[in-house]
This record gives sequence, C-alpha cells and structure tokens, in this order.
Amino acid sequence: MKYISRALTIIVILCQLHASGQEIGAAKVINPAPTNGKIKANWESMAAHYKVPEWLVDGKLGVWFHWGIPSSVDEDRPNDGSWYGRNMYGGGKKQAEVLSAWHIKRYGPLETYGYEKLIPDFKGEKWDPEALVAFVKENGARFIMPVATHHDNFDMYDSSNPWNSVAMGPHRDVLGEWKKAAMKYGLKFGISTHLYWSPGWWRPARKYQKEGTLE
Repeated sequence: MKYISRALTIIVILCQLHASGQEIGAAKVINPAPTNGKIKANWESMAAHYKVPEWLVDGKLGVWFHWGIPSSVDEDRPNDGSWYGRNMYGGGKKQAEVLSAWHIKRYGPLETYGYEKLIPDFKGEKWDPEALVAFVKENGARFIMPVATHHDNFDMYDSSNPWNSVAMGPHRDVLGEWKKAAMKYGLKFGISTHLYWSPGWWRPARKYQKEGTLE
C-alpha cells in the first residue's frame, strides 16, 4: 500500500468497553437506559440521556485519523503533535517558543508568513483513504473517527466556512472520502470536532495577524 509522506498522525484508540460500564469524563456510566428530555451541559445529564451504541461496545478497536494543514510542514520541525498552528506563534511555553523560532528561521517573520500561508502546501497528493482504511481493517479495527475540524477552524469537508478542504488546500472532501472508504470496507464511521479550543488556541496569533485572516 502507499504510505502518506510527511506527518499523518494516526492515533490508535483501544476502546475496551465492558458490559459493566465505562468512563465518561468524571462520571462512570453503568449501561444507563436513556430517558426523555433535553440533555444539559453536564456529565450526569449525558449519562441519563445517552446510551452507548452496541456496535461501539462490541467494537473494541478503532482508529482516530488526525490529519490536516500541519502535514504540509517539513518533517524536520520540532515535535509539536498537532498544535503547530498554535505553537508557531509562541505564547510562553518552552515547546511553543522552540517551534516559533524554528518557523521564523524556516519561513520568515510571523507577520508575513502566518499559519494561513501553509495551506497551499497542504495538497494531500499522496493521501489514499481507501488504502489506509483497508490497512486498519486488516489489523482489526472496526470503526474509524477522522477529525472533521481541528482547533485551527479548518473544516475537512465542504462547508459555509471559507476555510475548508474543498475550497483550499487539497481541494477534496476529505471527510466524505473517509466515510466512503469506511462504508466500502464495512467499518462504522464517526467524526470528531475540536472547536471548543479555537478561541484560546488562536490567542497568541492576534498580535501578528491582520483582522479576518484566521476567521
């Protein structure tokens, strides 16, 4: 199979869910029967209104695909996980300051080469979702869960948000292609979004960016 060049972070999630219960945040759920009513913003309400699907309880093994704009950056960059867009602007922490210094040396001042300048290089020309899904299924995965939107507010699907993978970067419906591959190989399909971090995530960039560039 073809492997993706550069950084595609694949995190394998071992979902060993037992019939006796599972951890959800700070609350332990013991196979609750869902009740009627609106879910409130707390773990207890979620536990009372939500029942874990049987396919997930039986799934045991799934793969979370975390792939996006940072994969366009050189492989020799300092290790930053998936937080390149946040850490490239510094912010006080040692890891962020190291990455920021590397970015400036490699690309230039943050005022002129911000995170948005990396998008044209995020082409995904070697990305092969069918091969990847076939590979993880062969290794026992029963579901996949790609990231739909990371903290950077870049949607990996066609959306009303101008920052999306169809309008920019690879010009592909990344999430749609993940789903198509999952359906082809009989895997369950889920998505994750990380927008709750976005406001604070972008705070260090404000002094370098013109208004509107990171919306």
